[in-house]
Amino acid sequence: MAGIAGVIYKIMPTSPDVNLEEIKSKISELLEPKGANKMVFTDEPVAFGLKAIMFMFQWPEEKELEEIQETIEEMAGLCPIFVVTDGCSGARVYWHGDVRHFNAPDVTEVDPTGAGDIFAAAFIIQFQKTKNPWEAARFANIIAANSVSRPGVTGVPTKAEVLKALSEVI
Repeated sequence: MAGIAGVIYKIMPTSPDVNLEEIKSKISELLEPKGANKMVFTDEPVAFGLKAIMFMFQWPEEKELEEIQETIEEMAGLCPIFVVTDGCSGARVYWHGDVRHFNAPDVTEVDPTGAGDIFAAAFIIQFQKTKNPWEAARFANIIAANSVSRPGVTGVPTKAEVLKALSEVI
């Protein structure tokens, strides 16, 4: 009997005006024909009226993961900016038909809890400031990587870390 893999993604909008229901519908249209099932979508408040879309689905293990990658690239076409975080490997940013990978700094991981949320918050704040997703990704990678080097809430970025990261990105 073939196994099932659980897959979870988070889509962060660039504005509170983004039609989340339309994005959810398009994601379903992309994933269902490829074998994804039991999709669950939830809206997660972020900040400043923004809501992220969290979506989970089951993926048959016998299907190649490359098919998910192809679907990610199709989903990237649904949003002006699409970011995929890859844990300690960094993040990929899709923008205007271009994709760039940003490596995460090499740190000793103590506790990864909250790193994705820290990345998302840092990315949104820096993007709102600069309107440059490449710069926002570099900044968010630094901030999120620092956060995993300490346990629990001590991983929340300090003002000194934020200022240092800003100077490293520029």
